[in-house]
Amino acid sequence: MQVGFYDDFAERLAAKVRKMKVDNGFEPGADTGPLISQKALARVQEHISDAVAKGRECGLFFEPTVLMGGRWR
Repeated sequence: MQVGFYDDFAERLAAKVRKMKVDNGFEPGADTGPLISQKALARVQEHISDAVAKGRECGLFFEPTVLMGGRWR
């Protein structure tokens, strides 16, 4: 991890995410919609709680990936 890069990136990403409109997926301007079920919501909450409890440094990782024209970035 590059020193100084992580915190800046995380803050910028968080600022963008806070601006996202969470609404019914069919509503104009909605960026994201609901999960498919109450069970799915509970599972996401469990994953978040587990990650926070373990200091976010646990399990198997796969870095976020951008695919462009069949290439990894």
